[in-house]
Amino acid sequence: MRVLPPFGPESSTDGYLVIYQQPRPGPQLPKGESYLTIGWKQVHAGLSHPVPTRVSFLDKIGVALKQYKKIPHTFTYLFAYFLLADVRFIITCIVCQSEADIIFS
Repeated sequence: MRVLPPFGPESSTDGYLVIYQQPRPGPQLPKGESYLTIGWKQVHAGLSHPVPTRVSFLDKIGVALKQYKKIPHTFTYLFAYFLLADVRFIITCIVCQSEADIIFS
């Protein structure tokens, strides 16, 4: 992908940002469908199926742990994300409390 600056020596677009992108072919639309209606039909088809029976939380955890070998970095990412979010929250609380103790005269 190549991005041309809007006002530069290479710009031949009179101020417009031009992005050249390689084509990314996907699956063909089924016969009789259009890009405007295919999403709505898929949503309707998904909602019209009967609701499956309730699955316990432990069963869901078991399925996730069985799939761990397929996506090993996902759990590492989630752990790091929550750890860093917690650290950020704690630091923010400490800063707010220390600023509240300072009395400006």
